[in-house]
Amino acid sequence: MLKRFKALEPFDASGALHGVLVAALLAANACSAQQPVAGPTVKRDICATAINDPAQTIDDATRERFTKEFNDEVARGGGALLDVFDRPPKALYSVPPRYPAWARRCEVQSRVIVELVIGPEGEVVRTRVLGNPPRVLADAAVLAVRQWRFQPQTLGGEPTSARFLQPFNFLLTPASEEDGSRAVIGHRDLSAGDEKKSLQLSYAIAQLESDLGPGVRVVNMQTMELPLVDYARSVQSRMDSIEAEEGTPLVNQNLRVALTVNADGSVADVRAWGAANEASQQRAEQAARRAAALGPLPRTPGGEIKKIVFVLPFAFEADRGMQMPSKSP
Repeated sequence: MLKRFKALEPFDASGALHGVLVAALLAANACSAQQPVAGPTVKRDICATAINDPAQTIDDATRERFTKEFNDEVARGGGALLDVFDRPPKALYSVPPRYPAWARRCEVQSRVIVELVIGPEGEVVRTRVLGNPPRVLADAAVLAVRQWRFQPQTLGGEPTSARFLQPFNFLLTPASEEDGSRAVIGHRDLSAGDEKKSLQLSYAIAQLESDLGPGVRVVNMQTMELPLVDYARSVQSRMDSIEAEEGTPLVNQNLRVALTVNADGSVADVRAWGAANEASQQRAEQAARRAAALGPLPRTPGGEIKKIVFVLPFAFEADRGMQMPSKSP
């Protein structure tokens, strides 16, 4: 039942997050993930404001308290970074998150990663959402996982506390609709190896989003918010046109550009790397700024997006036949 349940690994947050780190995460052997499907068409004014069901949402004060308690626990040394136990935790009781009706109608889809601490008695004592997924889905995941109970993990023969990561994929799939539109744990159409890569990338991106601050979304080939994916692909299309005009490639698997775009469409940051010389890097950055002049970011129901970060070239492998690099640049 806990195939996707994973011990937390330390994450080094030092360095330039907007530059090489972002791109290395997004370009490192990303596999083609299960793609969400379009949900029912609804009037967009219905989706302008989240309809909060008290049974499926968390108020701001409680949400802040959960995060503070988690951070205080970590600061005190609770929930050590462990991945080896005499006996790993075993789920005794678990319930999947409910897919909130408003989110389902308004096509709100996302992967939510909950960081949790299992206490020595097997209870979930602390939770924190990693990254910046739509709040309505994050709340649903937290409310579910805080009900879980485990046979606790042991170390040296004694029960101990430990931190773990638990991902949930809120996908509008026919299967989820048939069983009450619950969240899916894991992808149903990926091999074990591809799913492991997908989860590792998701963990790193979620941690990066947390480091970059509230309202920042890192967009890549696995992003489930389709309007953001379409936006990034439109920028890539404009970049292709600029390359055709100039008659020379500007970005490729070696020369990449990380873009940070504000909600109003203004470009907050452009970083290129991998160029043979400074002139090539400057041309790539200038072209990326031109390509990103698309106006405001698309509205994504359930999101509170202040800016997005993505890397050019941006494409699904099936679209462009790109061979992703096996190592960070």
